[in-house]
Amino acid sequence: MPRPLLDLDLPAVPESAPAARKAVSEALRDVAVDHHAVLLMVSEAVTNCAVHAYPEGEAPGRVRVHAEIVEEALDVVVSDDGIGIASHPESDGLGLGVLLMDDLSDGVQVDAATGTRITARFELFGAAGPHGRQVPRRAFRGRARRRLTRLVRLGRR
Repeated sequence: MPRPLLDLDLPAVPESAPAARKAVSEALRDVAVDHHAVLLMVSEAVTNCAVHAYPEGEAPGRVRVHAEIVEEALDVVVSDDGIGIASHPESDGLGLGVLLMDDLSDGVQVDAATGTRITARFELFGAAGPHGRQVPRRAFRGRARRRLTRLVRLGRR
């Protein structure tokens, strides 16, 4: 069973985003991964939790950040026990934040059955850095791939 690099439990307030970023940065100091992408994903997920997970006027809930290396990747999980993504009547539940996290990572999963749990996977770099990846990676994924496909289609007309 993999040993966690980080298990963090913070209040779900906007000020927790920098604290989470700092803790993740320190935990990943010796891990060959795209640190900027991981830190941006964590910041976005913790901020989303602070802003959306718990109803206004109530005491802030908690947000948890967990990171561990599984096989050839870093798995980062940000979770809360809040009202979940689909509970906001003015929203379809998936804003730009989840799309951004998907573009930053090598895969993202969102589970909103009880609270919200966002799991993002980041492939580890090979011995030669980002150009030495051991697992093949498509050049464009997610929104970037759809956008590129649409632009190529428009150019053929």
